[in-house]
Amino acid sequence: EELTFEEREYEAGNCASVTLSGKPFDESSGEGALKLLKYVGGANEQGIEDSF
Repeated sequence: EELTFEEREYEAGNCASVTLSGKPFDESSGEGALKLLKYVGGANEQGIEDSF
């Protein structure tokens, strides 16, 4: 089976990530998504909202 990929270049931007461990993927993916949504919604140390 041949794997294909596409290379893309984007303008500079912001990135947010969370690291979760000790739980199955199906549990941690929902928890991680919620944490990221809260963060970009302003639940961060600076209280700054970010846009997608």
